[in-house]
Amino acid sequence: MSSAIKVTVNMDAIRRALDGKLTSNRKVQEKSQQVASGIFFRNHAAMMKDYFSNAITQELKAGNTASNISDTLNGEGNLFAFLGFMAGQDPTYELEDLLLKIRLGYARVNKNSIVFKIEGMQS
Repeated sequence: MSSAIKVTVNMDAIRRALDGKLTSNRKVQEKSQQVASGIFFRNHAAMMKDYFSNAITQELKAGNTASNISDTLNGEGNLFAFLGFMAGQDPTYELEDLLLKIRLGYARVNKNSIVFKIEGMQS
């Protein structure tokens, strides 16, 4: 004859007991920062790759002699000249500068969460 043991776990009680304890733990905060940083940097790198490979970015960076690779002007002229930039100007510089300055910032610990914020978009 076999006997069985039945165990019931009250998950709500466990959550209530852990509220605030995990988020205030230094090791949990450090691991959260590590995970959030990894996610942020992968996504930031993908965003920058998309930005630099975009036909409009490439056309503007190529300057006043570029062909209309973005096909925004039906192949007539180029965006650089159409938008009125002068030879030697880099119309992408300011946006690139802002995008490259974006950083993941540690904001605060709430009762049940660790909150991060994106910083660096101020001009």
